[in-house]
Amino acid sequence: MLPFKLVYSDGYYLPIGAHVFPAQKYRYIHLRLLETGVAELSDFLEPSPASDEDVLLVHTPEYVHKLKTGTLSPREELQMEVPYSLELVQAFYLAAGGSILAGQNALREKVAFNIGGGFHHAFPDHGATRQKNRAGNDCRLRRSPGKRYRRHF
Repeated sequence: MLPFKLVYSDGYYLPIGAHVFPAQKYRYIHLRLLETGVAELSDFLEPSPASDEDVLLVHTPEYVHKLKTGTLSPREELQMEVPYSLELVQAFYLAAGGSILAGQNALREKVAFNIGGGFHHAFPDHGATRQKNRAGNDCRLRRSPGKRYRRHF
């Protein structure tokens, strides 16, 4: 048993087809941790999707609406650099919820890890571009709801 929790869900799988981003990598990490005995099932927490309220801490209402209703413009879809689908948005919300859950657990237990997340950098009003942020981070739906959520504690 690990002295900290890992956050993971099979729902982190991104249905993007053949792509340079290995969509199954989160599942592989989870399986490898279990197969090698590094982690046990009891070491994992299952996240819930981030709420719209959480996501709206870092994204504009217009962008969130477009994501959830599939009304992104062709340019906005291209900026995401992955094929858009509602299933993809659900995976983004789940990964953001995983970051929030890991943050909450880390505040109590001093450390926690979210295995999912880390897509291309996202902006308040659109998804990724090829440019990374100054820290070199990547994400589709900003994981910052977890960061902003911490401020409430």
